[in-house]
Amino acid sequence: MGLESFHTSETSDQPFKMEFGEKYASLVPLELRQDPLGYFERLGTPMKSGEKKYDKEGSLRDDPGAVRQLPDWEEGDRVVTPIAKWTNREKSMLKETGEPLYEYNLLSYIQSLGLPAPKPIGFFESEQNSIFLMEKVDGYTKKELDVAVSGWSAEDIHQLKQDTEREMVDLQNLFLANGLQRSWKANDMIFQIDFVNRRLVRLIPTDFERTRVLVMEPNPKLT
Repeated sequence: MGLESFHTSETSDQPFKMEFGEKYASLVPLELRQDPLGYFERLGTPMKSGEKKYDKEGSLRDDPGAVRQLPDWEEGDRVVTPIAKWTNREKSMLKETGEPLYEYNLLSYIQSLGLPAPKPIGFFESEQNSIFLMEKVDGYTKKELDVAVSGWSAEDIHQLKQDTEREMVDLQNLFLANGLQRSWKANDMIFQIDFVNRRLVRLIPTDFERTRVLVMEPNPKLT
């Protein structure tokens, strides 16, 4: 993935380094470049609801507002819906590796392997905060899907569950064959559905912050 670097921006007293894939560079709003954290907080729509959760030591363990959908970027007939994720540096593989952009770099690596995952767009990084962006995947979250298929027959819903479980096993084996280990839960999937024939078309996994790299080709951003 080719990257283009932008000038350093100031949000309060935090300088941000910014890099974006070449095909996205012309779409990035000036307001986002100038104030990434403020833009994220003001204009981003949280993808989940709920309250922040902390562990016994007072460290943030779960923040529903950490993943937000930003306003669409448009250029001619092209429309990109960016999803922004604020990275919790005290959580999962980010803490273990000391790499705030671990998940972002992993998305790039997964794309290079031809495996299903959201497409990485770029990132903002300062000493205190890191936010990376990816394209929104077309489809339904588990929660959205439950509503969308509420009118299906019990038999159709049962078949959908079986197909989902089978597809996740296939994905697990495929990722393991490529040296990638993660948990496989329906809540971490995007469902693409053929509603006419009432069947699962494809699952796209999301949320790779806990994914462990067992074996991989040399990649300086992940080693």
